[in-house]
Amino acid sequence: MQRNWKELLASDMSDELDMPPPQGKTLSFVALFFETLGIMVVAIGAIYLRFFPVAPTNFIPSVWITSCSDTRYNRGKGSQEYVPLFYAASLAIPLTLILIGELENCSFPKNYRDKELTVGERIVSGIPRFGRLSGLYIIGVLLTSLCVDYTKLLVSSPRPYILWEYPSICNNLTAPFTSDIFVMQSFPSHISAIVAYCCLFSVRFCYISKLYGNTPTLLIIATQCFLFLIITSAVDRYSNNYSHIEDIVVGLSIGVFFAFYLCHHISLSVRVRDELNFPPLDIIHHRVLPRVSLPPVTEAINHGRMLGPQQQRQKNSAY
Repeated sequence: MQRNWKELLASDMSDELDMPPPQGKTLSFVALFFETLGIMVVAIGAIYLRFFPVAPTNFIPSVWITSCSDTRYNRGKGSQEYVPLFYAASLAIPLTLILIGELENCSFPKNYRDKELTVGERIVSGIPRFGRLSGLYIIGVLLTSLCVDYTKLLVSSPRPYILWEYPSICNNLTAPFTSDIFVMQSFPSHISAIVAYCCLFSVRFCYISKLYGNTPTLLIIATQCFLFLIITSAVDRYSNNYSHIEDIVVGLSIGVFFAFYLCHHISLSVRVRDELNFPPLDIIHHRVLPRVSLPPVTEAINHGRMLGPQQQRQKNSAY
């Protein structure tokens, strides 16, 4: 049976090898630079499209000002006040679950090596993992927000599906154009995309934490959080007079798309077994998209370390 480059390289690593070769360090710094640069560009784009007024590509002032100033198509007063709270709470739920899961894993460790450490030492050693998971979640939120708002910018008027007829063209505004910084609130639904992403990310994290850690209360808390996310999306739908079912469906689809891809990286962040990875996502990650999180040489070394000397000898004897 022919072995791939990762297995060949990992099998040649000695037990005393602790540092990657110089070219591995260079690739690591180059990858880190481009990864940081990409995150900054995505963050700037997402924040600009969300919090600054941007006219759509097919902006028609006469149509928007005369047809879309009718307050019947705005949110109710009570709903308008609570939507920012729902939105902020939806964003905070996954971070809260990550924090609770990591604290429980530090308090009730399964790994015999972690049991030899004190609680304080385990918490300190778990800070990098908490940072990786939180950063992964924030990157997904930025990507989802950027995709949704850029789609709004391209297709805000007229609506891209067949159900647009007067006055549906007004449904792209929450208020008159001159007084609303969130110009494009309709297709696709921004809060639906965020809620979908948060739900799937939280489910994946809870599953991995329960499978490979000791988290007795995490699932109980997560159940209440999921109910809150569902209620949030439902309240937004029924209090939003200008949001159609298509807006909700497309928003959910965008959130699910980014959640499926980024949830694949949760197992890499917590260093669990490869059996958890979803094969189609492995193909996308390793063959279609560039791998910038770990250079090939460093990844192969880490792969060899994770196997351990005895597992490496057993793996090599099979060939």
